Amino acid sequence: MLYTVEIDTAKCIGCGSCSVLAPEIFGFDSNRSVSVIKESADLSDLDILLKCARSCPVSAITVKDSAGKVLC
Repeated sequence: MLYTVEIDTAKCIGCGSCSVLAPEIFGFDSNRSVSVIKESADLSDLDILLKCARSCPVSAITVKDSAGKVLC
């Protein structure tokens, strides 16, 4: 199953916890906001995606399954 990850750029404060936990998925854009490098992830990435979403201090990260159901 594939999962998608989205960042609400209006909420993102660029703390970088997600990019530290998953540098292969998250990075910084030219505005020093976090951006998604890898928009879709497989089951092996789910635990780290959920950990990243839960660690975001402003809840800017959303993880969805392939049906669009929000997991976190």
